[in-house]
Amino acid sequence: MTMSRARVVIGAALAALVLGAAGFALGRQIGGEEGSPPAAAAGTPAAPTSTPTAAAPTATPTAAVDPHTGLSLDPDTSKPFWADPYHEADLRLPRFDGVIAGVHIGPGAGDFYDPTAWCDDPAWYSELSVTRGSRVELPLVHPIPGGFPPHAIYVLSCSGRGPVAAGASYSLPVIPGLAPFGGALSVNRVVVDREPPAVSLHLPAPRVREMEVAGAPAAVAVPILPDLGVGITALVTYRDGVLTWMQGNMPLPLLLQFAEAILGETRP
Repeated sequence: MTMSRARVVIGAALAALVLGAAGFALGRQIGGEEGSPPAAAAGTPAAPTSTPTAAAPTATPTAAVDPHTGLSLDPDTSKPFWADPYHEADLRLPRFDGVIAGVHIGPGAGDFYDPTAWCDDPAWYSELSVTRGSRVELPLVHPIPGGFPPHAIYVLSCSGRGPVAAGASYSLPVIPGLAPFGGALSVNRVVVDREPPAVSLHLPAPRVREMEVAGAPAAVAVPILPDLGVGITALVTYRDGVLTWMQGNMPLPLLLQFAEAILGETRP
């Protein structure tokens, strides 16, 4: 299905989880007859009795906190609206603006690309099957088992070149042990016609770091609670002339699994 000529707009407002552990103590009292110490072996002097000393007081462990916001990294998720302070605190942090993993990321870094400027007979589609075998291929089903089918799909194809831009949204339901609060990602891929590549994303500066993903560098915004997927999640990478970026809310291990599926050799 074709749609009218349009710009590909890039822009979206979008560590480790520490769990406390408690120990236990088991006491045991051994004695002989009531009121007397145990008897010594025949022919040897009795062992002297000693008065037990009080154990030194132990310090109460303090809950780990995020160094950038002061919020606990072990929140009480049973309370209503418990996640709101985490989202609000991340929004107050300074935004990242710089070059990382070969891509300029920051507010206004790349307000838009306009592939139609060099695209002959541009055609728009809403089926990801059009991207099969192209440089901007996206998975037809959610790479995470149990994920919902992709939606909000767009594909731009040029005469003689095939697809040059594509995007879709991928959502997860609650998956106990993997995605305790579900998750969602908006994924975009575009053939870049200028260097260096740039993308306009509003990411909290303290959360952004470079990692190797699927064999190449990537900029990753790690959520404040990475195993819960609470906080801004994002990944940006540039390889083989294609800029790929994804953003949303998803546990970090699933974000990396998702990226491996898109950027690896095989895709679902």
